Amino acid sequence: MSQRRQRAGLALAIFGVAVFATSDTLSQVVLRAGAPLLAVVFVRFAVQAVATGLLAVPLRGRAMFQTEQRGLQILRGMALIMGTSCLFASLRFITVGEMTAIMMITPMAVTAMAGLLFKEMVPPLRWLLLLGGFAGTLIIIRPGTEDFRWAMLLPFSQVVFNTAFQLLTSRLSRTEHPVTTNLYTSLTCTALALPALVLVDMSHLPGWVWGLAVVLGLTATLGHMLWVMAFQRVPATQVMPFTYSQIAFAVLAGWVATGAVPDAWAVVGMGIVALCGIGSALLTLYQQRR
Repeated sequence: MSQRRQRAGLALAIFGVAVFATSDTLSQVVLRAGAPLLAVVFVRFAVQAVATGLLAVPLRGRAMFQTEQRGLQILRGMALIMGTSCLFASLRFITVGEMTAIMMITPMAVTAMAGLLFKEMVPPLRWLLLLGGFAGTLIIIRPGTEDFRWAMLLPFSQVVFNTAFQLLTSRLSRTEHPVTTNLYTSLTCTALALPALVLVDMSHLPGWVWGLAVVLGLTATLGHMLWVMAFQRVPATQVMPFTYSQIAFAVLAGWVATGAVPDAWAVVGMGIVALCGIGSALLTLYQQRR
């Protein structure tokens, strides 16, 4: 692999996580403006479905709907919409930076669960790093203190659904075209969120709120595209240590958009999660090189 190609891939990955942080911050602004949760979820995935469809037509044509695992495709979409709903709901109560840090234990959880499911040996150090990341999330939400609210556990639900989403992604990547997988996922999520147009009242919301909702859908789609481009240039194991920069981007974006700044304990917890995550990613890279 040329150094130029590697640098380009890492730059795309870092740009991608910055875009994801922006998308999450826009979600918080839209939700706190009074937009119904299900309606925001619908707009977010409807925009992604349209954008992915426009990309799929010239790349795949009629073959864009061909899949050998339609059931798993739909299950992947269900996992994503449930995780996204938990993520959006949590943004009503915690900062984007705190939510992102909790979400960042997902790669460690995926590695551990993959070891259990596929009977692969998981080194004790990896389990320690996962426990360290979990301890960091507890420092962020601090159960038992006056700052704790039960709604702050929502990001943990998102981690569970996101872990399932990542495992299904790994399984589907063996036989399915990535454009087809993303198209099925976005269509499934859009269909599941469609009842929001009937069940919730959206008439009281100003136009700028829906404009921001469309922008967050576009930024989320852009983030996914940047990730695909990054993985085409650099192996995932080399990209993962850099994904934890999303925590810093999320704190910065949240501060710019809402003025929210995590407190000192939250910053400590976020730092522990980031260090354990980077350590886990470097351990994976070291094992592969051996």
